[in-house]
Amino acid sequence: MKVWSNGKQSLYLLNFSPAEREGFTEGATIVLDATVGKYGFGLLRSDEIYVFRNMFDSPRYLSEPAAEFISIQSEGNFPSQFTYQFAHEMGHLMAQSWRRHRKVGSHSWLEEAICGAYSIYCLREALNRPGSWFQQHLPSYFVDYIEPNYRPVTIDVTWYNSFAIELAQSDHLTPTIKLLSRLIADTFPRGSFVQDNKALLDVPLNPDVSRYLQDWESACSSTNNVPKLFRTRLGL
Repeated sequence: MKVWSNGKQSLYLLNFSPAEREGFTEGATIVLDATVGKYGFGLLRSDEIYVFRNMFDSPRYLSEPAAEFISIQSEGNFPSQFTYQFAHEMGHLMAQSWRRHRKVGSHSWLEEAICGAYSIYCLREALNRPGSWFQQHLPSYFVDYIEPNYRPVTIDVTWYNSFAIELAQSDHLTPTIKLLSRLIADTFPRGSFVQDNKALLDVPLNPDVSRYLQDWESACSSTNNVPKLFRTRLGL
């Protein structure tokens, strides 16, 4: 079922019930308005994006298909959970992560951190959507899940040195990476990091994380950007 279109790209929700589609459509629209509506899509494999439930795996943006597929692990009609997962996977889609998936020099923890920030940013946007279902129901999701898992902490060189090996070995969103996601979302509350995420398309792979961040910063359109934030805070 097509639930969104901008005249060129379209979003489809596949194996969800009619009741789920109602709430999930609102969540998906908020995510797309906050990201694509403000900053546009980059290069995509297909103008059609398909979102489906996969209860046997974790949420993910699929790397292999020739079209654009997002797998959501929703256990029922939970629009907050759907929006949280969909926003994260949209981050991978907008950066076309399949190009870097499991390749040496891609530093997956950086992309996972920025995709985690997508979730926080889009849920905050949902909270501020007048008359939406989320204004009434989303605050409890923040209290029960977002705040405990994406808590603000002091992130500096000492912090990075303590977690550098763990981060380098991470290929999915971890509790440690979620702390970086919170830093990004709080530093760029209007979502400008979406542009930095899209800039990853132009960054060559490099095993040297410092050099990778420098190249990423050069590819960004704004002087205040995520790689600059990380280089400054983490001493890279």
